[in-house]
Amino acid sequence: MSLIRLAFRNVFRHKKRSFATMGAISFGVACLIFVGGFFEDLFIKVRENSIYSQTGHIRIQKKGFREYGNLAPFDYLLNDYGPLISQLKKIPESQVLSPELYFGGFLSDGEKSVATICFGLDPDNKWAEARTSKGLSSTAEIVRMELGLLLVKGDSLAENDPSGIQVAHILAKNFGVDVGDGLIFLTRTAEGSINGQDVRIRGIISTGIDELDRMAVRMPLATAQKLVRSDGIHTIVGYLNKTEDTDRFKDQILTLAHKKGWVIDVSTWKDLNDFYWKTRTLFGSWSKVVKFIMGILIILIIFNTMNMVIFERTVEVGTLRAIGLKQKRIVQLFVLEGFFLGFLGGLGGVLLGTSLTMAVQKIGIPMPVAPGFSVGWVSEPLIVWQELVGAFFLALMTAILSSIIPAIKASRLDIATALRKAG
Repeated sequence: MSLIRLAFRNVFRHKKRSFATMGAISFGVACLIFVGGFFEDLFIKVRENSIYSQTGHIRIQKKGFREYGNLAPFDYLLNDYGPLISQLKKIPESQVLSPELYFGGFLSDGEKSVATICFGLDPDNKWAEARTSKGLSSTAEIVRMELGLLLVKGDSLAENDPSGIQVAHILAKNFGVDVGDGLIFLTRTAEGSINGQDVRIRGIISTGIDELDRMAVRMPLATAQKLVRSDGIHTIVGYLNKTEDTDRFKDQILTLAHKKGWVIDVSTWKDLNDFYWKTRTLFGSWSKVVKFIMGILIILIIFNTMNMVIFERTVEVGTLRAIGLKQKRIVQLFVLEGFFLGFLGGLGGVLLGTSLTMAVQKIGIPMPVAPGFSVGWVSEPLIVWQELVGAFFLALMTAILSSIIPAIKASRLDIATALRKAG
């Protein structure tokens, strides 16, 4: 009988212990797969929500705006942006190119006023339209995270309604206004004078970001330009078909800018989304800690199991040594048994983890409001092939490594002492 067949048969000689060991390994592997899928879903949702509600995939601005735009925003306007957008639309990866204008202002109802951050947008652009939600309660009811903004109440911006604006839901709640209410919007023009316009709340939105939801106002670009008395914009925000195309799109823009002599800065979501990278680093560290703990647990489980096996099979080991089986072969036998325990336990864990993740993905897990966000979200863990492979091989390798010391211990048993225990 070959050593491999003997090792495989030995695994099932004590079925209860073997199944308990493999079950513990399977549970650990399933946990790693589920946790990995949970984190990956979180990373993608944070990234995509930030892209579609804040940064876009690409931001094109006049050179110097990122460094000095906060001090003198109207000194860094892109004035003749029409030809620029026309050229950029020819790049295959581009899906939407949205001209945007940013400025501060005050909303007033005649008795009180509140400071706001205003976004002037082209209402015709796809991503200027907020996605409809089922509504957010005053306690920030949990919703499924959508790409871009959530339209809590009312309608999207419309070119044929220049006085219609959208306000963030926390701002609307704190200021005590609702859809249909008339207000006055005051701001400073590009020349430094004060300008104002009567506006009407057309819709209430949620960005999902607490800070923005306390101050954000959105209005048609033409209305914004009229208020600041300028035909320019601050940014062209680009949205792509695939986030993975971002770097290639940026390179194409820079090449085109060099040929055309455009004096612009090009930033990607990677440059602007600091929160995403910090979140990924934090939860990535937690994931490593979980994997380390699970690895230690698997080692302890296999180590304990193999020590029990050696104690119970002392006579068997003595007999194998007496009939001429070398120490090296004894080591190989017990390491192979550890291999089968790790392989079968890891395989069971992959099946269990995949099934669990897919089931939870369909149901969803309601999550509370995270720090810095204004609404909760629903976790829908993903199947991540890297996590499947990594968890399986973690179980397999730790099972093999934890078998080595007990295997060496078994190979060094004294033959006479081992056989004496038969009596």
